[in-house]
Amino acid sequence: GSAERSEHYHELMEARTKAESAKKGLYKISTTNGDGSGRNVMDLNTPALAKSYLPALQQSAKLKAIVEYIHNGARMKVYIPTHSCLLSFALSGVQCPSTARGEVVGESGKVTRKATPAEPYGNEALAFTRATTLQKEVEIVIETMDRGGTAIGQLLIARPIKGGNGAT
Repeated sequence: GSAERSEHYHELMEARTKAESAKKGLYKISTTNGDGSGRNVMDLNTPALAKSYLPALQQSAKLKAIVEYIHNGARMKVYIPTHSCLLSFALSGVQCPSTARGEVVGESGKVTRKATPAEPYGNEALAFTRATTLQKEVEIVIETMDRGGTAIGQLLIARPIKGGNGAT
């Protein structure tokens, strides 16, 4: 809703419209990826692809990243500008309660996953992680990678959280 919008929303939308019409920034027509987005972002969404990038990602002690999507209180999708890639990332040493999940119905009409209620504090953990990290610049330290291609490590928030001590 409007409570989640930036106080500068209308100014940002106006700037976006100008950029689109002038074909600037991400609206620049690209000849390299063919989709016209102007961005060449590698989505490391398969285990083999993610693992092939691991050595390059671990060369830097800390990587600047932007949190693009939150799966739950401890798992997220991050964009790493220096490597122009999207990566699944999980906080090391954090076991997070799961959020509520809806029923999934397959193409045949059969239920492939039943609805499950949230574990205690699962929705609160998701809300906290969204409020503190979503669409914000963070630093990550990649320690390892799981079998599914999710990087595991530390996440550092640039500015202290209001009412918090800035620790992660």
